[in-house]
Amino acid sequence: MSARPFDVVFLEHVPWVGLRHRSHQFAEGLADRGHHVLYVEAPMSYGTALRRDRARLAQPLSRVWQPREGVTVARPPLVPPLSNQSTAARRVAARITGRFVSRVVREQVIGPSACLCLLPSAVRVLDSVGCQVIAFDLADDYASWPGVTEAERRLSAGEMDELTRRSDVCFAVSSRLAGGFGPLARRMVYLPNGADTRLFADAMARPAPRELEGMPRPIVGFSGVLHDFFDVGLLESVARVRPGVSFVLVGPAQTDVGPLHDLGNVHLLGAQPYERLPEFVAAFDVAILPWKLSSAGASANPAKLWQYLSAGRAVVSTPVPEARHIDAEPGVFSVAGGVEAFVATLDRELATADDPALIEARLARAHPHDWSARVDVLERELGSALDLDPLSAVGERPDT
Repeated sequence: MSARPFDVVFLEHVPWVGLRHRSHQFAEGLADRGHHVLYVEAPMSYGTALRRDRARLAQPLSRVWQPREGVTVARPPLVPPLSNQSTAARRVAARITGRFVSRVVREQVIGPSACLCLLPSAVRVLDSVGCQVIAFDLADDYASWPGVTEAERRLSAGEMDELTRRSDVCFAVSSRLAGGFGPLARRMVYLPNGADTRLFADAMARPAPRELEGMPRPIVGFSGVLHDFFDVGLLESVARVRPGVSFVLVGPAQTDVGPLHDLGNVHLLGAQPYERLPEFVAAFDVAILPWKLSSAGASANPAKLWQYLSAGRAVVSTPVPEARHIDAEPGVFSVAGGVEAFVATLDRELATADDPALIEARLARAHPHDWSARVDVLERELGSALDLDPLSAVGERPDT
């Protein structure tokens, strides 16, 4: 731990309740170390609430609650529609959110404090936070996400640049983001995703989930959000070439997966509670990362890679940049591009899926990448920026 506890204000785009994100790992990890976390959710517009979450319209305008010891969650009031479409609209939303954040920070933050921003538009409310240290967690290239308008892309790109320049320290989830934004940053630290290694390793001793009972083996699986850089076309082709293999996809679909519905050997299980994911992963014979080589995919860092290895599963990935940085090891982790190479590599990994020596090798590769190691770096960097920790944190790439 640092010399003494400090407060951390998270300015987030990920709600506290729902899909588990690296932000939850950071918040709970810091709280476990004795720091107080104020987790401020992203503001939602009335238009978004009408389209996606009508129950929000019947809730209080704002809410503050404590889901666990050491963590306080603050939900800002709704903001006007179209708040992402122009700089002027974002200013109005920022004033509404800024007043709320300022009040909550005054009530909740009592000691030395750092503000950790995940949402690029958080730059608009920084003056309302009043923390001694500003940090930016570059967990995605928000300006490159599929589906954003050109106006939204320009706004996000500008906000990312501005927030990088204003921050005392930046954390980049991928080498591409670290290199791209490094010249703008006062200090850039490579901080990839990790895994709950113990949670996934323990699942190896549990029976397979009921959803997989009677399913033909072998089972090749994916666990995570099926977003726009999930390569549906690649998976469709691979599944057609190997009709005797069951392909299981565990996670919500946020892209068009229509082509997969007609394939009898592809099973879309939808979103599952985070606590159940290890059981599914441990029941796979081989796990896959079929990501497109898009700009968004190139900037991402697959937390699921370490989850898969933590459950003793071999991994086959497409050659996205972060995967290419990891040393390939047959029987443990392999990279393959194109349908033919992907199928051949998958066949090879299935042949050694249950080799005890290789299972141990997979667990050994995953062990250094526990989330606790990532939180150690985050804590040291924030403490150092606050002049609370005499130890200097390192930002080198972890051993792989």
